[in-house]
Amino acid sequence: MKKELAFSLIEALVAIFIIVILLIAVMNVFPAVHKGLQLSENHMSAAVLGRSLLEQARNTYIDEIKAYSGSQTITGLKNGNSFTLKMDYNLSVKELVKGQKKEVWATVNWNEAGRKKQVILETIIIYSPPVI
Repeated sequence: MKKELAFSLIEALVAIFIIVILLIAVMNVFPAVHKGLQLSENHMSAAVLGRSLLEQARNTYIDEIKAYSGSQTITGLKNGNSFTLKMDYNLSVKELVKGQKKEVWATVNWNEAGRKKQVILETIIIYSPPVI
C-alpha cells in the first residue's frame, strides 16, 4: 500500500476552522487593549500634572508654599479625533515643623467614561539653609 502524504479535505476544513476561531479570539482582545491604553494615557497625564505641581512647590521658598486649586484642560488628537479632558487639581499643605518642614499633596481629579478618577501625589519638603 502506498502512503498518502497529502491532507484530506476534512483535515483542511478543520485546520481552517481552528485558525478562524483563533483569529476571532485575538481580534476580540484588541478593543480591550486599546481602551486600557487610553485609560492609562489619561492617568499618566494626571500624574504629570501632579508632579509639576509638586515641583513648583519644591522650587518655592518654604514659607511661601500655600494651598491652591484650579483646573487644566488638555486637548489633542487621538485616532484622528479631537478630544478635550478637563482635570481639576488641588495643592494641599500641612506644616510639620514651622519654617522647616511641610507635607504637600497634589490631587488631580477628572471624569473618564462617566466615572470619577483621581491621582494623589505626596511629598515632604524640608528647608535646609545653605551652609556658609
